[in-house]
Amino acid sequence: MGVAFILNKELIDTTNIETTEIIPGRVPAIQIRWCNNDPLMILNIYAPNNLLQHPEFWNIIVRAWQEKNVLQPHFMMGDFNITEDPIDCTPS
Repeated sequence: MGVAFILNKELIDTTNIETTEIIPGRVPAIQIRWCNNDPLMILNIYAPNNLLQHPEFWNIIVRAWQEKNVLQPHFMMGDFNITEDPIDCTPS
């Protein structure tokens, strides 16, 4: 289990990237330098498969974010494990 970032070194300066693990293995964040050397924060999320765990999962993210006192994300991506119908889950 886990998530990763893949960066194109031809387009992004990877020498000054700051990483923060909000939830180890599930929610990493990276801060890169973008246009005019401005910081850009990207959050990557791998939510639990069990929908009953989602409310507490999101609460943990908010608390950990506040405790670590990092820049608010500009972009959020990932696998949120939300489906409209249980038949859409494989295996069901």
